Amino acid sequence: MKRVILISVLTLIVLFTAEAQQQILVENSWYLTELNIDGVEHPIPSNDEIDGVTLYIEKESENCYNFATNICHGMFAHTCNITDSQIVFDIFSFTTLENCDSEENINFGALYESFYTIHNENEPVSYTIDNSEGDIMILTVTNKLGYRATYINQSSQENMQQMLVENSWYLSELNIDGVVHSAPFNEEINGVVMQILTNEENTNCYEFITDICNTLFDYTCNITDTQINFDNIVATTLDNCWDEDNLEFSGLYNLFFMKNDLAPFSYSIDTSRANILKLTVTNKFGDCATYFNQTVSTNETLGRPITVYPNPASDVIHFDGDIINLKMYNSLGQAVKIGVNNGQIDVSSLGNGIYYLVITGLENARKVEKVIIAK
Repeated sequence: MKRVILISVLTLIVLFTAEAQQQILVENSWYLTELNIDGVEHPIPSNDEIDGVTLYIEKESENCYNFATNICHGMFAHTCNITDSQIVFDIFSFTTLENCDSEENINFGALYESFYTIHNENEPVSYTIDNSEGDIMILTVTNKLGYRATYINQSSQENMQQMLVENSWYLSELNIDGVVHSAPFNEEINGVVMQILTNEENTNCYEFITDICNTLFDYTCNITDTQINFDNIVATTLDNCWDEDNLEFSGLYNLFFMKNDLAPFSYSIDTSRANILKLTVTNKFGDCATYFNQTVSTNETLGRPITVYPNPASDVIHFDGDIINLKMYNSLGQAVKIGVNNGQIDVSSLGNGIYYLVITGLENARKVEKVIIAK
């Protein structure tokens, strides 16, 4: 008897969970934050033509729903087959929207449409909804090729501006013309921080500040949930950069902001990992600056925890964990080792002293480890 009751209770829990997932899916408007095609992340356009991409699944009848989303074209489908983890669409239909002229928007629109239309009739897409953060819910849709479209519920998007302002942002990398430049960490430059602070006299306006060799300042009263419009960025020179690599990176970083003129920057914040926020700022040329909230960038890595041993070391340093890249600096800020070979680096040629390992993990999260060479 007890076994029958237990099975009945478990069945009710499963049915309740399924209904809850479907209800969350249908009751929310979903705002696209990331499109990942074959491992490549494509930034969401946010410009004069496209101000975000929204997805709706609305109830039509007791068990049937209408699907709608749009970018350059309106894309529609009908389904009477939604489970707690899958959606099976009928044939898609399209309406032409005369709002796409730029090549960037047209190309992204084609990628987004093919993400769904690659499926034949009766082929499901899978989905998950992460509601562990309360009001902030994340919808991840995965197609049959494993490509992912990630959305955040529309009401949560209103919190983007608040998250942007409440956090200090630690630069991870610059992507200029498709070339990735990792942020420096050495004797001169101990990280690059960007902050957008609420103005004390006018709480509807904000002060922007970031620095590396130069400090960039601006004052703006125009920040939306997807865009930052700067008025007039001003640079002041700091006498703390002599290293050529630092000066070169500083020039790239300053130009990333300065060459945008008065055009808006688009931004998105990835909240898919608890307490780990990833900010991507994109200028009008498609160049990107990627930041993490400060605690993640300085103290945590994504993926398996990274272990460094032995410390002190004499000949070889070993590493366990998910390492994408590694640079080793001496106490003068000079790079003495780059990269890892079979989970280790040879330090036998280095002199005794203190060294710094800048380790890049998954998602470009960074960790700094101090090691001692003693022979």
